[in-house]
Amino acid sequence: MNGSTGIIERDQISPICCVVTGPIGAGKTRWLQKELARTTNSLAESHPAVLLAEFGRTALRSGLHPLSGILVHEFRPSCLCCQFESRLTEALRELARASACQQLYIEVPAIFTAAMIGALDYSLLWPRRLVLCLGKAWTEARDADEPTYFQSQLTGMADSVIPASASSRHQDPESRDNAHVLNLSL
Repeated sequence: MNGSTGIIERDQISPICCVVTGPIGAGKTRWLQKELARTTNSLAESHPAVLLAEFGRTALRSGLHPLSGILVHEFRPSCLCCQFESRLTEALRELARASACQQLYIEVPAIFTAAMIGALDYSLLWPRRLVLCLGKAWTEARDADEPTYFQSQLTGMADSVIPASASSRHQDPESRDNAHVLNLSL
């Protein structure tokens, strides 16, 4: 914040952020692998970085080729009440500085999406888009017009919604045919 005017100033480093969220097993990592392969193949100087804000293990780190030039940082979320947003904001700034990235991809569980959006929109003022991977149960609830309030709010915030048929390994023939892309053999 500028002390003389009281105006919040944008960080000097402000990569374009893509937040990928959804319930467990919804295909977040699979979607992110495809997007990183597409981005790194089409934009050689995009310098992407990834923040994995997940509780458990994710296949993304093991699927990245060491020479791909993609910096991956893991951030273990604590509970929402334990200074999550301030820790998250600092982790995002640190990753952006360390990587000099122009694009920052963030994989986050659905429950932490609001905090992530708050950090990007209000604390950092970084441009972002939100990709919501629905998973099978959420896709069925949406198709039956019976989503929970939480699901409908996330869907309303999302810039892109990926239904289960587009992110599921078993229902997406492209994911089977392009296994080398999903493993990011760059």
